[in-house]
Amino acid sequence: MADIIDIANDYAERHIEYSLAKHAARTKDENSAFYCVECNDAIPHRRRAAILGVKTCVDCQAKIERGL
Repeated sequence: MADIIDIANDYAERHIEYSLAKHAARTKDENSAFYCVECNDAIPHRRRAAILGVKTCVDCQAKIERGL
């Protein structure tokens, strides 16, 4: 009989696999923007290649994540 820890670990593993699959499916078809949707500055090629589907520059993304 599985104990509560085993059940929790199985749930966590399924959740991680689901989240990774969902993210991969979402980003696979998205094209990265050449210009930031917030400030219209150019997004460097290295950022666009590293983060599929990126829409913001580093500075604007930092502001978004800080809630500004």
